[in-house]
Amino acid sequence: MADISGKTKWLRIATSIGALYLDSCLHGAVVPIVAEWDWAATDVPLTTNRSQTNGNEETRASFAIGAIFLSTGLAEIGLSPIAGMTADRFGFDVVILIGLLIGILKCLLFGLLGTSIVIVSTNRVLQGALSACTQTIAMARIRDVYAKASPECANVMAIALCKMAFNFFAGLVIGELYGYLKYRVFLLFLPISLLLIIGVLITFRNDNFHSKDESNGKDECEQNSSGAVRWRVICDVQLMIVTTCCMFSTLGQSSLEPSFAVWMKSSFEAGPESTGVILGLCGVASITSSLASAQILPALQHRSWIFCMASLCTAGVPLLLVNFSPNIVVAGVALCTHLFGATAARFTLLMMCSTIANSRYPQSYGLVFAMFNVGWAASFLLGPLLASYLFGSVCVICIIGAACIASSLLTVILQTLDSKQGPNIMDCFPNDYPKYQIVTSTGGPPLSYEEEIQQPKD
Repeated sequence: MADISGKTKWLRIATSIGALYLDSCLHGAVVPIVAEWDWAATDVPLTTNRSQTNGNEETRASFAIGAIFLSTGLAEIGLSPIAGMTADRFGFDVVILIGLLIGILKCLLFGLLGTSIVIVSTNRVLQGALSACTQTIAMARIRDVYAKASPECANVMAIALCKMAFNFFAGLVIGELYGYLKYRVFLLFLPISLLLIIGVLITFRNDNFHSKDESNGKDECEQNSSGAVRWRVICDVQLMIVTTCCMFSTLGQSSLEPSFAVWMKSSFEAGPESTGVILGLCGVASITSSLASAQILPALQHRSWIFCMASLCTAGVPLLLVNFSPNIVVAGVALCTHLFGATAARFTLLMMCSTIANSRYPQSYGLVFAMFNVGWAASFLLGPLLASYLFGSVCVICIIGAACIASSLLTVILQTLDSKQGPNIMDCFPNDYPKYQIVTSTGGPPLSYEEEIQQPKD
């Protein structure tokens, strides 16, 4: 497979990044206005360490808002594998278009029908479906246009991952505009959705560049696309570890989202505007981390796992301290530091996922990225369950920080991403597929590879 070039390549990249950013904006736009909903905060006060020192009581996020945010993760974790397998069979573009159409429906419901508990619940389910289609497939669609890992590929993937920051930037903008437009502010996303749909249709494909291997012909392609290879993807030990680490690195953010606005308001008397500013600073930290990681990884050669371990620890330590922040400035710094480390870890894990997809499972490319997204979605399934207790006396946020640090130990097993070295269940039963034996080498920059299909000897 060769790189595509010219306007087609960059239009595909631009529309994929645009879909990621739209998904992120729609996801984060509700965060600063949660505290404005009458049913978002519980009537039962929760005693905290802060209240023991200054005599104040904190209100926690209600179980209702936690359940609504949980529905996003539940929908995403269930639909991600389906989206991945659909993309492998019918093409990435088909799934991206489905995601964009779901985004339009979501904007119309929010913009025309308001923010009642029923509408918000419906929209969070639609958000999970949107994320399963766009977050899973847009990253794979970007990587699909590159034949091999390169600095350009790493930089583009970093820009794509900067979409995480738009969770926070959307919160900053919506926090300012909500007072003027109320729920109609969500209609502003409609023109962006339509432009992205047009862009995808211009370069529409019903197959993927990685779906066929030019050196092996149709039989090999059909063989590697079978259900047995899909099970190999699901059971790949290193992919499991990458997915698990992704879950823990995202858990802090997913648990903060339902409770962040309530915590800011009850602890520091911060309204949507101040909350939006903190979210904007967290977004800057996320962008800085993504771009810096793209430059640091190539200099580490075969030690990218060390960078991942350090990033996970950097993400975990601030969560041990944020609950004891004496003022909003210290709390904001701690959260920005957490997001900086978590974003760096996610970028490294995403590049490792890309290497696994290219070197081991080119015919199940979308499913590999979908499995990575399952870890992402799992955090949005668990996070809302913890949100109501996040800043309580049980110090759940500290537990999340400790879990993030503990997960960094798993990265030791990610030292080698070569399919013939290190733990990989695919290699435990090679006789099942004698023609499917991929040997990779990592002699170049980190997370790069050379791919070769070896035919079995008679």
